[in-house]
Order: sequence, then C-alpha cells, then structure tokens
Amino acid sequence: AEELERTTLFNGEQIQDGATALLYFRNISGDTLKEAIKLSLDMAQAWNTDVASAAQMLGRALSDPEEGINRLEGKVGELSFAEKELIKQFVATNDIAAAQKVI
Repeated sequence: AEELERTTLFNGEQIQDGATALLYFRNISGDTLKEAIKLSLDMAQAWNTDVASAAQMLGRALSDPEEGINRLEGKVGELSFAEKELIKQFVATNDIAAAQKVI
C-alpha cells in the first residue's frame, strides 16, 4: 500500500480497503491479486468511485471469469471473440488463474 500510495492519488487506507475487498474472493491470489489491486486503483479513478467498490467489481469478474467479463464489458470495453474463447478454454480446463490474466 505504501508503494502504491506514492504513485497514485489514493492513500494507504483506501488502497488497503481495496485489497481487503479483493481478499474476499478466495481464488484471486499471487501476481493476479497484486495486479488486481493496481487495476482497482485505475478503475476507481476512471469511474470516480472508491477503491473498495472498484475492487469488488473486479473481484466478482475475476472470481468467475467466463461470466464476470460480461459484468465489466459495459465499463471497460469489449473483449475480442478470441479473448472470450480463450477464457472459456481456460475455465473448461480449470485454469482459472490463466483466465483471470486474460481479463
């Protein structure tokens, strides 16, 4: 949080609130979790919302990548057909982490 606080508009408490919101989703971890925290900050700034709300939205999308992308498309743009198919393939082989990276 301290490192991100120096490079973003958000304070440490706001960043920690976002990280806590993401920790609720048990299948988001490691590098994906770190990247999701950073993306939550970008989303919060772009959508003029708080970090925790952005993190919850992103967490829901990442927790169920195949369905979750539909929730985000209206706000972040549409994935290509190939990207959607790739997510489906990763989910079908239970490689959720790889599907999350596509998102």
